[in-house]
Amino acid sequence: MFVHSYWDAIPTRFNALPPVQAYCIYATILLPMAHTPGTVHLVRGSPGIRRIFAHWWACILDNDGVVKHEGFVVQPDGWNELGQLLLFFTQNIEDESNYEDIVEGAGGLSRFASLLLKHTNLALDRPSGTDMVKEGAVMAAVKLVESRRDRGGPFDTAILSEGWIQALVRSVPVLDSFKQDVRLGGHDALGLVVLCDYLSSKRLDKGIVQALQAGLLEVMVSFGATVTSTANGDETGYKWLHHLLTELLPGGLLYYGVAREMKIQFPTVRIAAAAPEFTKSAIFDA
Repeated sequence: MFVHSYWDAIPTRFNALPPVQAYCIYATILLPMAHTPGTVHLVRGSPGIRRIFAHWWACILDNDGVVKHEGFVVQPDGWNELGQLLLFFTQNIEDESNYEDIVEGAGGLSRFASLLLKHTNLALDRPSGTDMVKEGAVMAAVKLVESRRDRGGPFDTAILSEGWIQALVRSVPVLDSFKQDVRLGGHDALGLVVLCDYLSSKRLDKGIVQALQAGLLEVMVSFGATVTSTANGDETGYKWLHHLLTELLPGGLLYYGVAREMKIQFPTVRIAAAAPEFTKSAIFDA
């Protein structure tokens, strides 16, 4: 009631049309409540708030993450807000009503998928720092996608058409360097786990070609140089890297497109694979 009555008098970070300004004001007031222990349950349980947050998220991403303040003061970027918004989206995303609110606020499924990929790629392009903004944003995006996977359904179709395989390949070394809270289902190497899952689904050839074009072989060598093996290989990325090396990629060579792309990519990666760091690693024999 307060915002509806007085929103035109409240400063906003966007020089935009009134409806967009209203959404931004809603989100500015509500976002701190969504991350405060005493009020988070109120925000999570209120219908429509995710729709407001998704609309604000889209506004920031449409401006490539830059948030302009009034009074000619420009914040370097809006990644504090973007990170908090995506983190909030991952909370209870399995609930269908929560998911529908986010998709509707973002402007539909296709636009939601496009924005999610833009968010991920912008995060991946950020320089690594000590604030963990980059790693945290990538982790949240990967966990959100994995939580909403529908095995060839509308969400998978939308996210893959935007280039999700390439983003996943790029995310593997980023998530490997992020040592806090990156487990999913008891496994390390979140990006590698999800990538293997996607590459094991239908149209294996298309997925592997996209992954190879995004630098999969180089990522595997880089990751393999540091991966360790346990007795059963279940608790580290060793299991998933081994699966890629001994099953998924050899199986993909049955397809002409995969074999052709492998021929293009393999000469470069052979040099990297000859480095002592890799030849002495646990995965080298495989």
